[in-house]
Amino acid sequence: MSTFESSVYRAAALHAELLRTLAETDHASPVLEQQSRLIDDLDSHIAVSNQRLKVLEVKREADRKELGKFRNSYVRRFMYRAACQQDKFTHRAEKGEREFFEVTQKAQREHNINTSLREQRLEAERSKEELESMVEQHNEALEMLDKLYQSVFAGRTPQSQEEDEAEQMCDRLKASYQNLRAEWQAESMAVHLLENSHTLMDEALTRIRDALSYSKSDRLGGSVVYDMMEKNRLAQAEQLVAMARLEITRAQKVSPHVKAPAGVSINHGRVLRGLYYDDIFSDSTFRNELRRGVSEMQRCDEQLQCELDAARSRRKQLQAMLDCRAVELKEARLRLQREREKVFETVMRGSPQSEGRLQWSSEDTDKDKQGKTRPPLLRIATSQRNPEVMMKEFEAWRDKERQMKVVFE
Repeated sequence: MSTFESSVYRAAALHAELLRTLAETDHASPVLEQQSRLIDDLDSHIAVSNQRLKVLEVKREADRKELGKFRNSYVRRFMYRAACQQDKFTHRAEKGEREFFEVTQKAQREHNINTSLREQRLEAERSKEELESMVEQHNEALEMLDKLYQSVFAGRTPQSQEEDEAEQMCDRLKASYQNLRAEWQAESMAVHLLENSHTLMDEALTRIRDALSYSKSDRLGGSVVYDMMEKNRLAQAEQLVAMARLEITRAQKVSPHVKAPAGVSINHGRVLRGLYYDDIFSDSTFRNELRRGVSEMQRCDEQLQCELDAARSRRKQLQAMLDCRAVELKEARLRLQREREKVFETVMRGSPQSEGRLQWSSEDTDKDKQGKTRPPLLRIATSQRNPEVMMKEFEAWRDKERQMKVVFE
């Protein structure tokens, strides 16, 4: 028997156990998503119920105090009796009692609803924990199955050309998916950086417009306060533009498609002369410089918006391609798994032409049902059924086989 067939025999029990685990836990992932949505919906209902209950409790307490004051007020009772309106006093007291009773009933109903929602929330949380455990078990079994297949089917498979073709196709699609994933991540990072840059540029535009507004408020000159506020806004605008430029540079490094927008030049004017030797002509000239700066910054902001829209469009296209490639990769992996399952079945039957499937257990170690001698299976008790232990034993056997192969070579 070849080394490959021996590996299949050794991995057969673990392979069957992992497939059983995957079949039992395959439903957990979609159910977990539904359970998470259910919990979110219950949380929103509980929040609304808490608000209603709080309002009703406040109203009930206010009605209780008002009713107590009215019924226990001897002055009001005497005034109604003196005005021969005792029936009106009784009617108003009964009305207050009815309103208090209605609010109490509403509060009690809302309290019952709130309690029921909280109980449902607790039950849903317990179910979610169980589903999370099943999903974790499913992922671990899937990871172990991939690891098992890598160990058994590494390289060329002599018994199945279809398995080799499916494996090559899966490897090509995986490499393509990883490349697309890297491009998508780069464009996503570029979008994030450009959004930050656009926000900073908008803030810088607000600051330079504030500076222009302060400059217009000082048309007649002589105001040191306006000049100081103007210089402060210009300094803030320049700092924000520099930060926006830095974000654009980072976006260009992660994505070669990002282009730098037009430059922005901010003129601060002559600080000392503007503070101590202010005049109407210098202010007019400086306001023209500020208008030029606003115009340049607006043009830069518009170009930056175009780059941001282009980056978002590229990210959307890559996302569509990535989703399509993910579906293709999933189908290729399923096909590869089916081919490998066929290889297991073929080897365990003894030949491709054999009908039926041999039911071997860990106790069948020397003879098959036809009486032919075969290598002993891996000693794994069927009652144990622990995939992790089974995987460790199989890996130990594989290491021993490799060592023996090296010694003989």
